[in-house]
Amino acid sequence: EQFCHLVGFSYFGYNGVAGWNSLKGKNITISRLPGISNCKREEIRITNFPKIIKILKNPDVYLYRNKDMRYKSDYFAVYDDGVRYYKLGIGTAANGINYGETYQVSLKSSNDNKEIVPENQVNVIEKNVMCREEFYTTY
Repeated sequence: EQFCHLVGFSYFGYNGVAGWNSLKGKNITISRLPGISNCKREEIRITNFPKIIKILKNPDVYLYRNKDMRYKSDYFAVYDDGVRYYKLGIGTAANGINYGETYQVSLKSSNDNKEIVPENQVNVIEKNVMCREEFYTTY
């Protein structure tokens, strides 16, 4: 349900499962998204979405109590390639399960990196990848 939002397609009118189903049935390139030429930030986010795999494999995780943004991420898992930060905001649902809530890409020199505070870095003790069916059955 969150894929279109995470990758940035929601900026172009593709939302939720319906947005995904609509995109899946099309052979559309990023350059053909309506208004993409005026959305450089979203284009960078979309083209760099595969870096989310690097975040998930070996994340640097920071505790972050968001007080001034629309999203409610409790943590940010970050991948640093030396030029940019790739940040997966992790929210916590009412049942205590964490989920990917937002995905951001920013230059390391940007002022958009207030989530990355060394004193707030936490140790990842365990990570687990499970298939969707197992997740829905368990939670």
